[in-house]
Amino acid sequence: MPSINIQINKLKQFIGLDKYEIIFDSDIMEMNRLSFIKSIEGRNDIAIIIVNNHNHIYGCYQKQTIKHAQDLPDYVNRTESNYCIDPDHFIFSLLSDSIPPTKWMKVPTPQKFLNGIKIMNTLEILPTNYSLLTDYIFSVAHAFGFWNPQLNEEESAYVFFKLNEAYVNGPTHLELTGINQDNPNCNTYSKITRLLAVQFY
Repeated sequence: MPSINIQINKLKQFIGLDKYEIIFDSDIMEMNRLSFIKSIEGRNDIAIIIVNNHNHIYGCYQKQTIKHAQDLPDYVNRTESNYCIDPDHFIFSLLSDSIPPTKWMKVPTPQKFLNGIKIMNTLEILPTNYSLLTDYIFSVAHAFGFWNPQLNEEESAYVFFKLNEAYVNGPTHLELTGINQDNPNCNTYSKITRLLAVQFY
């Protein structure tokens, strides 16, 4: 596989910024929710990059500042409190067996809902002390997420089965992850082998 810096350089044409800094790398830093969230909160122009066990590389870009996840009592619906809404958000593929580097924008209908969440909602991070879903790291609404902090664990990454409804001409699961999903009503799961967060300037 080409170096991760070569893959990151492919994002420049999507984002329009030339300089970047790797602010989180699971190859170097401790892989847990606290370490990951502390690296990205309060920052803007952030790309989160997933490398899976099929050597596919994909992720999301968030232009707006990622605010600190609110520490809320368990009875408050977290989906109403810790989702960012970013009209410049997009998901991307940097390395795939079947498509060139590609980005996909959200569908332009902020009032449309899937699973009770507005399509325009994008990145969700949880408070570091959140008692439920303790293994959960982050979610990109209607796209994918990392819900088990152990790298190389089965099903640590998932891709939402309705991905194509939330993004314009959205990718298939095979294009994004290298995994062919036979059942269109099921999520696709894979192992995360590396997770990075990159800030662009």
